[in-house]
Amino acid sequence: MLRGFRLSIYVLALGASSPAFGQSAYPEIMNLEQAAAFLGMSRAELGQIAAWRQVPVLQIGPQWRFGCRALLTWLAVSYIKLPPTAPAVVYGCQGTAVAPAAAPAATATIPAPAPEAAPGAAPIGEAPEGETADDVFLRDQRLLLGSGDVTLELGLFYARSDDQAIVVINDFVFPGVIEQDSFISTFTARYGLFPDTELFASSSLRRDTSQTFISAGELARTSDTGFGDVTLGVRETVLHEGLGVPDVILTFEAGIPTGDSSFSLGGGVALVKSYDPVVLFANGNYSHTFARDFADVSLLEAEDRLDTTLGFAFALNDTLTLSSALTGVFTGESTFTSATLRRRESFNLQFGLTTLLSSGFYIEPTVSFSLNGVGNDVVLGLSMPYTFQP
Repeated sequence: MLRGFRLSIYVLALGASSPAFGQSAYPEIMNLEQAAAFLGMSRAELGQIAAWRQVPVLQIGPQWRFGCRALLTWLAVSYIKLPPTAPAVVYGCQGTAVAPAAAPAATATIPAPAPEAAPGAAPIGEAPEGETADDVFLRDQRLLLGSGDVTLELGLFYARSDDQAIVVINDFVFPGVIEQDSFISTFTARYGLFPDTELFASSSLRRDTSQTFISAGELARTSDTGFGDVTLGVRETVLHEGLGVPDVILTFEAGIPTGDSSFSLGGGVALVKSYDPVVLFANGNYSHTFARDFADVSLLEAEDRLDTTLGFAFALNDTLTLSSALTGVFTGESTFTSATLRRRESFNLQFGLTTLLSSGFYIEPTVSFSLNGVGNDVVLGLSMPYTFQP
C-alpha cells in the first residue's frame, strides 16, 4: 500500500502546471476527504493508515482531523524521495510555501481541495475507514457505517445455568436441580443507508439441552433446536457528540416470529460520551410483545420488557479495547389462561476484549455472569464483525 502511496505522490509531483507560487490552497486543518485529496489517496486507504497511526492525525469523537503542515513535514521526512530533476511541489497549505529542492521547472498540480461542508451538514471523515477497536465494541450503541458500507457479524455463544426446582413424582415432592446448556449462533447484518442512518437485521440458531436431577440421580434429559425470531430495525443519530454533549442514537425495531413465539415492537435510546481513552455509554430499550396464549407454559412470553445497559470501553490502543458492561432486564407481570408470569429482574456483568485481526475484521471474546441467580449463570461468547464497502 505504501508503494502505491509513494507512486501517487510522485504522480502529483509530475502533474501539469500549478497556480502561482505562494497561492493559498488547502486549509490548515483538513477532514478525511480533503486530506485524501491532498495526498492523492482514497479515503479508505488514508482512513486505514490513520487508524494504525501511521500518519499524523487527531481523532475527535468519530472524526479524523489532519494538520496540513504536519502532513507536509511527514511527507518530506518519511516518504517523498523524488529524483533531483523531478519538478517539486511548491505550495500546499494556506499561506505556506514549500521551497523546491532545485531550480523550479514546471511545478506540480495538487487536486483542488474539496469544498467546505455547509453548516449543519454531516461531517466528513467518519468510520468505518478509521474505526478503532472501541468504535467496533460500540457498534450496538453508536453508528459506525457511512453510506453504502456493510457489516456482517457472526456470534458464537455458550450459556450454562443451574436452577433450583421442585420435582413431583407420583404425588411425592423432591428438591431438584435443572441444568441447562445452550449453544447459540447469532447472525447480524448492518447497512449504512445514510451518514446518520443505519439498517440492521439479526437472527439466531439455538440448541438447548436440559437435565433434571434429584438426589437419586438424573431424572430426565431433553433437547431442542430452533431458529430465533428475526429482528429488523433502524438506528438514527439525532445528536452528535460535542463539548459536554454525548452522541444520542435512537433505535426502532420489530421482532418477527419464526416459530412458537409472538410479534414484538420496540424502541430505545443510547448515549455515548468519549473521555479519551475511555468511552462511557448507557442505553435503554423497551419492547412490547403481542404475546399469544399457549397451553405449554414454557412458550409464554412477558408482554413488557425493559433492557438497560451501563458500561465503558478503555482503549489500550487503536486496535485493542477492554470493556465492561452491567445489564439489567426487567419484565412486567403478564396473565394468560394457563398461568401468570410474575415480574422478574435479572442483572448480568460482562467483560470483553475487542481486537483487530486484519483490515475491517475484528474479534471480540466476552464472558458474562449472572448477579442475582436469575437466568444464565455464565455466558462465554465470541463475536466476529467484518466491515466492508461492496
